[in-house]
Amino acid sequence: MTSTPCRAIPTGLTHAAQAAFLVTLLSWGHARAAEPTPTVQPAAAVKAKAATAPTPVVCTLQQCTERALTASPFMAAATATLDGYRALLRSADAARYPRFDVTGFFAPLPEKRPGTTGSNWLEDWDWSKLSPLVTTQLSFTQVLWTFG
Repeated sequence: MTSTPCRAIPTGLTHAAQAAFLVTLLSWGHARAAEPTPTVQPAAAVKAKAATAPTPVVCTLQQCTERALTASPFMAAATATLDGYRALLRSADAARYPRFDVTGFFAPLPEKRPGTTGSNWLEDWDWSKLSPLVTTQLSFTQVLWTFG
């Protein structure tokens, strides 16, 4: 048994565009199936429906395209995916630039009493005379080769 290709899908589209086209066709078919069958209505009901119907929006092709792009959930998902890939690209590009790191430490340091070894922290150190202990470290990192 041989299968024949479906001629309803336009050729020359990407797989994503073909999938979007199929989803649109399927959702249109479900919407059409959910519509009630038309019945004959009196003229007064038709006039009342026409009076309450919203007026159609007239716009140019560019305006229609912009409205479709902003309202499409497919475009919202594609934009979110694109933003994720752009963040990954920025992260990869950041490795080319140098990186500076500064580390600091500050602590109070008691004075050591003369003639002691400093092994007993309560008796060998004078805790009434404190001086600052400050240390800093500056490092610079530059990637030269990534082997990739």
